[in-house]
Amino acid sequence: MVENLETLLALARAGTMIEASTELRISQSAVSKRIAALEKYYNRPLIQKKGRRVELTRHGQKLVDKI
Repeated sequence: MVENLETLLALARAGTMIEASTELRISQSAVSKRIAALEKYYNRPLIQKKGRRVELTRHGQKLVDKI
């Protein structure tokens, strides 16, 4: 769970999956899987894709603020 939350924070900072994966030194697929696991756990979308960029949803931003 902690790794998934760290991934969400990295994604919020970086703004793209590839930049977050580079920062965390994991694959883009791993970033996607970790975010999907968080969204399943919280039962709501935490990010939304805008082309190559990623933005946090309202729920995603609330979670980042709590972290």
